[in-house]
Amino acid sequence: MASGNYSFLVPFWNGQYYFDKPPLYFWLSFPFFKIFGPGEWQARIVSVLAAASATLLVFLIGKKLFNRRAGVLSSLVFVTLGQVWVRFSHGNLDALLVALFLAAFYTHLFAKQKKFAVISGIFLGLGFLVKGWFLGLFPLAAI
Repeated sequence: MASGNYSFLVPFWNGQYYFDKPPLYFWLSFPFFKIFGPGEWQARIVSVLAAASATLLVFLIGKKLFNRRAGVLSSLVFVTLGQVWVRFSHGNLDALLVALFLAAFYTHLFAKQKKFAVISGIFLGLGFLVKGWFLGLFPLAAI
């Protein structure tokens, strides 16, 4: 996508069109590749930012549901889980998916106000664009 030789709607990877995953992660990575050129950190920055956002959202959810101490403890447990640092620092789609799921759940906590219900639905829809429709439905089960 960043080279300009391929469609912005269909990712192209290793010389072939890439239909395995929806394109949201690639769309978010596009500006970093376009501005700074190809590189390792450009491929990982979206995942790293999503991991930081997910950690903040875990804190905010714990604080909203219980108290500040629960929020801090929850975020500490989250970042010390074995695969969080490993997978989220390697440009993995799961970091963005987890951040969007947490954002959908957090905004759902404020859903008595109609605008937050709509925002929660938007985050849910963006989750569809990261890993597909089946995994994108998981927040509905949690909510």
